[in-house]
Amino acid sequence: MNKPLLKSKLWMVVTGALLLSAFNVSAQTCVVGGTDFDTDAALFDPILANDETGWFNEDVGDELDALCGTCQYYEETYKGKHLGMPSNSMKSDGALFTAALWTTILANENIVPNTFLGGSAIVTNPKLIDPRLKEFHNKMFVNAGATHEKAIFSYTVSGLAPNSTVVFTADIYNLLDLESAAEYANANSITTEFEFGGYTYNVTQDQFYGNTSIAINGSTAVNVNGAVTGGVSTGTIGWGASKEISITGTTDGAGTVTFYLGRPGGINFAPIGVDNIEIKGTIKPEITSQKILPVCQANPVLLVPKHTYPAGTTYSWSTTPASETSSSQYFSFTPGDLPSYTVNLSIALPGCAAATANAFELTTKACCSEDVGGVIVPTASTYVFYDDFGMFPSKSTFEWRSPDGTLNIGNRRFFY
Repeated sequence: MNKPLLKSKLWMVVTGALLLSAFNVSAQTCVVGGTDFDTDAALFDPILANDETGWFNEDVGDELDALCGTCQYYEETYKGKHLGMPSNSMKSDGALFTAALWTTILANENIVPNTFLGGSAIVTNPKLIDPRLKEFHNKMFVNAGATHEKAIFSYTVSGLAPNSTVVFTADIYNLLDLESAAEYANANSITTEFEFGGYTYNVTQDQFYGNTSIAINGSTAVNVNGAVTGGVSTGTIGWGASKEISITGTTDGAGTVTFYLGRPGGINFAPIGVDNIEIKGTIKPEITSQKILPVCQANPVLLVPKHTYPAGTTYSWSTTPASETSSSQYFSFTPGDLPSYTVNLSIALPGCAAATANAFELTTKACCSEDVGGVIVPTASTYVFYDDFGMFPSKSTFEWRSPDGTLNIGNRRFFY
């Protein structure tokens, strides 16, 4: 993905600006989400000649099936692996996009029956959907057949700082390819034109024609009809080319934001690809207790971050006034006899500056105690299991012996 370069001859001005905003820049440029659509499944990726001996051979379907065997052509969108926060999610409500679905779209004047969201899938090579498409050898999201303006893809990020700025970037691909269209026409002895994906390819002029260009709109909002509203557009993407889209959004009060991609108005059902999604923002850790407050004094309590973070994340826990520390993901702390303790946590994602959670007040209460040399001190509670001092002879009864040796039999339901 092409990245803009910061250029300036005013070195002193730039340096001053960077010094003033160093913390915000380091935090906001942290990768908190995204995907390159990698999957656990190894998707089929054949390499054939882009002519009548390969992709445009009339028996290419049978040849591909023979090469593939039991391999997998496509994968569902939600199964793509995430960058950044594991709690992120992405989806497309379109049907699973396959070559068979694409045939249905073309046979129904580019409209998938009974749906407005077309077909979507993760695929390694778009030519597996239709040989006339642009050839790639990297996994990407592909959609076609969606009604214009409908959101075809969404990506949600959570666990960020409330009301903070988040930037979403992705590469958008126009999969209609002039070279492949020309080879298809040549292999099928087409000398004038043919219809494809809502467009007409003119053989003589080597050009596609249609009532609208291929583009993508991006936003953090959709209307009641599911159409992407506001936001930005890639503008026209050339045949077989790609453009980067950049969407700036703001998290809600819970630190969550969703980005949407959709097609602009007009008849625009041709396949389009999305890849290299990257989302940058600011995380805001939260501390949670595995026990309800107040917790019992002298009893260990497990403190955990509310959100899950990627591998390579570092953690720094500390307490006051006990001055205990930990670098583990989870923090087991045993409070003493004070009424409350303050717990602090800083988290640093790989390559990012540390973000600090709001201080967590761990309140306590005295639950158990014992006299130690005339001093009453809190003690840990003990879990007692029924099978420590009895047995279950059947599914309905429980037996135990009293200190005098008497055998007691009770209804098991009272011991659950």
